[in-house]
Amino acid sequence: MDNRKLISISELFKKSFELYKGKAFLMMELTLIGYAITLVMVAVTAFLGAIMFGFGKFYWYDLASLLVCLTAFLLVVFIVLVNVWVQVALLYAVKESSGAGNMKNLLVSARGKIGSFFWVMLLRSLIVAAGFIFFIIPGIIFSFWFSLSEYAFVFEDKKGMQALWRSKELVKGYWWAVFGRLCLWVAIMFLISSISRVGFLINALFTMPFGIFYLFVVYEDLKRIKS
Repeated sequence: MDNRKLISISELFKKSFELYKGKAFLMMELTLIGYAITLVMVAVTAFLGAIMFGFGKFYWYDLASLLVCLTAFLLVVFIVLVNVWVQVALLYAVKESSGAGNMKNLLVSARGKIGSFFWVMLLRSLIVAAGFIFFIIPGIIFSFWFSLSEYAFVFEDKKGMQALWRSKELVKGYWWAVFGRLCLWVAIMFLISSISRVGFLINALFTMPFGIFYLFVVYEDLKRIKS
């Protein structure tokens, strides 16, 4: 195999599955706890919304209304933080060299990284959004340049813009190859989501966690080439 080329698509899926199968249950546990907390918080937020707008007039200057509004806002922030926390824990599950890691340990390890990880994701989102707002093509380019930022954060301890630049450095010269591999994965998720009733569940519990390993193998392959 040419050491300057990414591994084939078939090899990419094979390696991803080898990594995923030993941690499938752990990834499912983490995903489920994230969804469970989110659903509870969404239900509470919806209930508060009903209180504000469904059971009478809402006045911004009314203290009770403001308290309900503030509580709903804090719940939304909490939902975001929980999802970030679970995302970091999922990446740490990939980082574990063996299946010895458990959900509790991973969540504890990820807890101290929530703020830094959120900052990386926020920077990426803002830059990509700016690219799409001003010129669509730059937005697409940025999306794939920075697609490995979270891996640079977890596996190389790159913070803030460093994680984004590291991702760009890895993708440079292989943009189309990365583009093709990620588009293939998105297409697979789209096809699965079209399955009536169960598509979303399959994606949420299996396809998306598998995709974390899929992108990790791409990341590791690019590191091998660039080393």
